[in-house]
Amino acid sequence: MNNKLFLWGSRMDINTIFYFRELSKELNMTKISKKLFISQQTLSKRIINLEEELGVNLFFRQPKLELTEAGKLLLNFSNNLWIDYDNLEKSLFDISQENKGNIEFGAGQLRLKGCLPSIIPNYFKKYPNVKINVIEDISSNLEQLIGDSTLDIAVIAIEKNKSNLDLIYTMKDQIYVCIPNHIINKYYGNNYFKNNSKLLSGIDLKEISKLPFLCFKNRIGDLIDKCFYDSRVEPNVIFSTDKVGTISDLGLLEIGAFFGTQTSLMLVKNKLSSNMNILPLVSNNKFVYSEISIVANKIKYRPKYLNYFIRLLIEYFDGIKVCKLAKIAN
Repeated sequence: MNNKLFLWGSRMDINTIFYFRELSKELNMTKISKKLFISQQTLSKRIINLEEELGVNLFFRQPKLELTEAGKLLLNFSNNLWIDYDNLEKSLFDISQENKGNIEFGAGQLRLKGCLPSIIPNYFKKYPNVKINVIEDISSNLEQLIGDSTLDIAVIAIEKNKSNLDLIYTMKDQIYVCIPNHIINKYYGNNYFKNNSKLLSGIDLKEISKLPFLCFKNRIGDLIDKCFYDSRVEPNVIFSTDKVGTISDLGLLEIGAFFGTQTSLMLVKNKLSSNMNILPLVSNNKFVYSEISIVANKIKYRPKYLNYFIRLLIEYFDGIKVCKLAKIAN
């Protein structure tokens, strides 16, 4: 195959466009040359040759590496080119029915820990020749990777839909507050929860405002912060992190009240002691949810093997949302 294309009267190597695109993401010659397994001298020479062919400077070299206006224009062109090339390749695989290809999939730590063991065995039974590359990151970063077509699909907590995102599926992930018996007894006495079945219908944070809390510093944390604010509660936060898994791990040690979503608590429910109260969080007389969405880039082609992967993901989350978690400890 002749990996050449004509643009503005020049003859460009498609691999050089790839090198340019990768360098534009990081703006670090040393880092990208190592990533591409080429020398820094080779990378620099390819970029200089490209600039000479086009007759423009693509980068400012001083005081630091930065795209020029011409560079930004070429980056936009190269992004569209790579999407078109990827769509073509996947379309041809579908036509040839070779059932092979690659899936770039992104999700947070706990979502990956939950869904992958459930879907991967069945997936590879049907598509053994498909390679799956997983990126673990927070939702805001994964949203950007979907937007720039680095990822084919991601599971994220989304605030509002963006024009370039295709919302394939959305699940309301209910938020619970988990409170060990000895913690509630210490601050409110031994009978505060006893024989109070109404709590299974939800609890407002003003009813447990004295407790020490383990809290999130992410989009779910923003929802919980709003609940504290709406309830006029100044929380006693003894630990906070953006890692959902860390909150779950510390919560199991019963050092304070902690929050969990339906999906995250399903992973640890068998590890929770019989002394743990799991109560739906309520704010302004309504349950509190974080929306989980399966998203893709609208302009990227989705081959059959990717649609099957999406189908298994949807089946997994549909199974999660019908499970009952609320309970009052003995």
